Amino acid sequence: MCIFQNSEVGKRLYSACIDSILEAGMEQLMSGGVIVALSGGADSVFLLRFLLEYSVSYGFPIACVHVNHGIRGAEADRDEAFCRNLCSDFSVDFEAYHVDIPKISAESGKGLEEAARDERYRILEECRKKHSFTSIAVAHNATDNLETMLFNLVRGSGTRGMCGIAPIRGNIVRPILPLTKKEIEEFLISNGIEYVTDSTNAVTDYSRNYIRCEIVPKLERICSGAIKNAYRTSKIMRSDLDYIERAARDIYSAVVASGIADVAALKALHPALLFRVVCNMCRDHGASETPEYVHFASIKKLIARGGAFRVDLPSGVSFISDGKKAKICSTDSVYTSGGSETGFNIPITPGTTFIPSTGGKIILSYDKNREFSNSVPNVYKLSIHANLSSAIIKGNLFVRNKIAGDTYYYGGLTRKVKKLFSDKKLSEERRRTLPILCDDSGIVWIPGFGVREDRKPKGDGPFIIYCE
Repeated sequence: MCIFQNSEVGKRLYSACIDSILEAGMEQLMSGGVIVALSGGADSVFLLRFLLEYSVSYGFPIACVHVNHGIRGAEADRDEAFCRNLCSDFSVDFEAYHVDIPKISAESGKGLEEAARDERYRILEECRKKHSFTSIAVAHNATDNLETMLFNLVRGSGTRGMCGIAPIRGNIVRPILPLTKKEIEEFLISNGIEYVTDSTNAVTDYSRNYIRCEIVPKLERICSGAIKNAYRTSKIMRSDLDYIERAARDIYSAVVASGIADVAALKALHPALLFRVVCNMCRDHGASETPEYVHFASIKKLIARGGAFRVDLPSGVSFISDGKKAKICSTDSVYTSGGSETGFNIPITPGTTFIPSTGGKIILSYDKNREFSNSVPNVYKLSIHANLSSAIIKGNLFVRNKIAGDTYYYGGLTRKVKKLFSDKKLSEERRRTLPILCDDSGIVWIPGFGVREDRKPKGDGPFIIYCE
């Protein structure tokens, strides 16, 4: 049983897992029993062997759960039989569950990977409750952690994404997280311990598999310690994030009272704290989604500028400020109560952005024919459109309402927006709600008028349409 004490390598790996358990505070969570997610692969077999040895000293019960996803046919049946026999050899309680992931994926609209993950964790939690255990152990390792960090990095997920995989999430523990996949496999092979291999792990059609098979090996060529270094970085990032979020919670109670924030206090905050205060305001209002960076950048800039404004956020909420106080409220309530007078500011990214105040939408694309034809039939008959190739876009794009003193340059002249609207005899309501496309240097385009002309045209695109 005590295979880890038979070699210096085994002792080192065992010690690394113990240190991780103690550092993360897993031991108390595991003391009431552990459900082991057993796939039969190298990682989960290593996890089971480690926990069997660890539990001898701490006396907690173990049970294994295997989920057959109904995807790999005979190979999946082989894996289930392997896990059943393995648990029988060690007299460990074993349960296997069969789920039709392709069917669940089709009905739910989730991808196969997401559907499989959700079902797996649902079953694991049900089994934990049935056994009255206190934790679920899964076999994520340091290589998985690097893959997650890279995936999050290219998605632009910020500090939290760079924290990688957490050692503990709720009642889920990851005792072997410090170890690399190579260390795990070499240990099992050297000790004659069998495991099965999922053939789909080598299929690079999935993003995570591509990162695992193509990207991580190249990073290890650049730096042989890439996986361990990333693991250490993720620990530092989790510690830093924990400190920032604790500070943000303390500050939140000082600058926000009954859902109303003091704008001067918000303006004085470091951007890292301001972002989290805004997120907490959204959360307290019941928003299910966190504002994206483009939303936060708009709020930060408008707070610095001063005056009244509104930024529409995900989950159907808006950040509204009168220049002195700010709050989160339902976007629908803003418009039905005449709140458009506070102005609006909506970040624009490629794709379609809806503008509630007008019922219209902005479509931005670098592929005019494909994006526009798919989004709006007869687009050139139903909309106001522009090719922004004559404007050099600086920073982020957003649409906002007209504000006093607006001007921009096109047709060889600097134009006053107030006069443009007056010459076209636009109504007061139209003037207040017509979206003005801006970047960080000012106005780029107003539907029905010209595109800003910079000295050096940028070339092709992007293309933009305003549909009413």
